[in-house]
Amino acid sequence: MTGTNYWLVNFETMDSLHHGIRNKLWMMGYQYSRRGKDDPSRKAAITRNWNRLAEISPGDKFVAYVPGNKYFASGTVISLRRTVTPKDQVDLVTDYLKRKKSYTKGYVYFPPSVVYENFTDEHNNNPVRIDVESWETFVPSGVTVDWPALPRHKTVYAAIAIEKDHFATINSALAGEPKTELLAEEIEEPEKFLEGASKSIAVNTYERSRNARTKCIEHHGWNCAVCDYNMAELYGELGEGVIHVHHLRELRSLGEEYEVDPIEDLRPVCPNCHAILHTSSPAMSIKKLRKLLSKKSAIQWPKENP
Repeated sequence: MTGTNYWLVNFETMDSLHHGIRNKLWMMGYQYSRRGKDDPSRKAAITRNWNRLAEISPGDKFVAYVPGNKYFASGTVISLRRTVTPKDQVDLVTDYLKRKKSYTKGYVYFPPSVVYENFTDEHNNNPVRIDVESWETFVPSGVTVDWPALPRHKTVYAAIAIEKDHFATINSALAGEPKTELLAEEIEEPEKFLEGASKSIAVNTYERSRNARTKCIEHHGWNCAVCDYNMAELYGELGEGVIHVHHLRELRSLGEEYEVDPIEDLRPVCPNCHAILHTSSPAMSIKKLRKLLSKKSAIQWPKENP
């Protein structure tokens, strides 16, 4: 293939999707062995998928896909984000496919392709990776489009080639959907995590970098810093990716060009706790709200009517 190509990339599960969104990559688990055991039942599919991955190049466009014909984000493929080191293993896709023997540890690179394997993180059951510059239009609940559903036999493929107009249709649907809801103090933009540029929405506020939000969540996790609830545990799939980010310092006190430290200055909080923190001005401290909450009984959800 030449020029820009367009792909649906199958994350297989929502858990893998969210890991990939956070880390700006796509990943899959098609290998000849899993946990060191041969997987002969999938050899044909594994070979087909790896041959397809070898066709992907920097500049190609990805749509993040999960079976069920739901599309979640789009992004542009880049060359490897991590520099290869002397300790890493290097192989060719063609040689790997001839041997049909999987790697099990460290980083493995397959030049000149953009494909690599990473066995060092928590998702090492899906070690095959391709990096993207960023996931530009992430919609946590996903979108569907008025397009023929993928045939069942194709939904198991790792990467599915699509036409440019199909990509454009999906991308338009993603761009038209509301993104994760932001409070007034959660507005996105500047590159260097600058808190300045006063703008008006419903209240006078400060621009907040989405990069800062992402780095805060990567460090502190998806659990609320006050009540420790994880929205996905409480609401299932509807709660995936739903979290607010709270600024520990009063926004009005920040200077024109204040540079946010995403780790020190921000904390993830659920929408309920976030609203309560802002019932006072300046905002209540997380420590104080935790103390108040500790004196309350656990929430008892009403039983459904029979």
